[in-house]
Amino acid sequence: MIGKMIIITTLLLTSPTLTAQTCYQIYNKDQELIWAKSEPPFDLSAPPLSAEYQASRARGERLLVTQTDECRLPVSEAMRTQEAAAAVAKSSGIAVTAIRRGMEKQERREQEIESYKQELNDLRREIVREGIRDLKSDVKDLKFQNDVRERFSR
Repeated sequence: MIGKMIIITTLLLTSPTLTAQTCYQIYNKDQELIWAKSEPPFDLSAPPLSAEYQASRARGERLLVTQTDECRLPVSEAMRTQEAAAAVAKSSGIAVTAIRRGMEKQERREQEIESYKQELNDLRREIVREGIRDLKSDVKDLKFQNDVRERFSR
């Protein structure tokens, strides 16, 4: 009896239907998957009236709603940042060059930030070196003053 309960419990807990979620997928006019999330892409209470729905239909896109264990856009390692942006841009009508310019601008900003970080670290090291020099100078002055006191106190 207990063995049967363990088997039934195991089957219920590992059942794919318990972990399944609603997945909203948008395919472009070339039947390529361009969007996949567990939240709807636009208001589904009245799709024909939604501006986002109308724009999607005008671009030739189709919405597919499924139940799945994992809902995400499959992106291969080769199709990273610019290629992915270009695919989305192609399907949504955004100029690819504008996206690339924006990404290049972001990359330049990140390089500038790294440069500023390096400059800040260099300045910190210089401040520490100057501080050590000042301390050594102060120690020499104190030793000199101590030597002078000892000579005159005898």
